Amino acid sequence: MSSSASDGNALSIRLEAVIKQVLDIIDALPDWVWNEDVEIEEKSVGALLHHIGWALENEAAEFQKIARGEEIDGWAHDWLDATNREQAEIHRHDAPEQVRQYLREVARTTAEFVRQLSSEELNRTGRHIRGEPARSAAEWIDACLIGHPLGHLAQMVDLVDSSGSASVAPESRAMPRVERSGPS
Repeated sequence: MSSSASDGNALSIRLEAVIKQVLDIIDALPDWVWNEDVEIEEKSVGALLHHIGWALENEAAEFQKIARGEEIDGWAHDWLDATNREQAEIHRHDAPEQVRQYLREVARTTAEFVRQLSSEELNRTGRHIRGEPARSAAEWIDACLIGHPLGHLAQMVDLVDSSGSASVAPESRAMPRVERSGPS
């Protein structure tokens, strides 16, 4: 992937746009939805949203190492799966405003980190997940920091629709709806 001096800025703009979409959707969710389960994820809505912030924060730290040229071992799939389950339980009942604030702060610091990357740093390669091919920092940022929240976006749109809040028109509804058990 070739990079120009503006790639860090271009990536941060894309990241901020995705996070704005996520924040717009979660701001539309009524508080009672936050403890509902997202079955396919095996976590509550609030824990899923915290998961997005956790991934932004922790993956950005890994990509910063790659961008600096540090050798990293990469995360093991088993460790990541266990950590996701543990985080889901810890954050199952987090207060909505706490999660919203966490996601906003992590998104801000992550976008700032990405914005400051030089072309040289963006082109450095490393392995973030064991067993995955080495990729440039720019490719990891695109796949994980931008792609991961996008992957959960359809789920969140479905949550807004199933909660009776203002509808958000998704481009794709690949994920199942959360069954509503809150107030009518």
